Amino acid sequence: MEFKIIKDKDKAKHIYIQASLTSDENHANYSEEQFEKAWSAWIGFYVLYNKLDPIAFCGIRIFDDQYSRIFDRYFVFPKYRNNSLAHQKWSSNMIELLVDECIDKGYQPFFSIQTQKKRRAAEVAVKTFNKYIKHQFKVLDYVYCTVPTNKEDPNCWQNIATIAPYKISLEKKDE
Repeated sequence: MEFKIIKDKDKAKHIYIQASLTSDENHANYSEEQFEKAWSAWIGFYVLYNKLDPIAFCGIRIFDDQYSRIFDRYFVFPKYRNNSLAHQKWSSNMIELLVDECIDKGYQPFFSIQTQKKRRAAEVAVKTFNKYIKHQFKVLDYVYCTVPTNKEDPNCWQNIATIAPYKISLEKKDE
């Protein structure tokens, strides 16, 4: 396995839109239009490869000039998935580089998982990641709005996990 930062926009777009051709429930999030919106907000686009075959990809998105979301638009290609937390194995191979990249650029990394119902998935991911990295994650209390222009969409209210000082500037929902 090899984990690479892809700086060539056309190469990154080609890999990204391959996800739109799958039967994944979120395939619409991987259109060329979505890529163009994301590219300018990312500090990097990252791909985990099995030789020349992409296994998974994601971006790191900047929030409020001080935070960056790792695993932004995270996608694991179907042939590399399993029936449980499909991201767990592959994301564990990616986590330290993503965190270090954020810290090196002066951002506090966080990741998010949709909706209060998936809080347990965020907690399991944190427990797993914390085995592999020196900066320890914690799932924050409450859910936070990751898309301030779409507050009415329940999927935009997400569980946030971040490293110390364990805070974020996003709007929270106390429920």
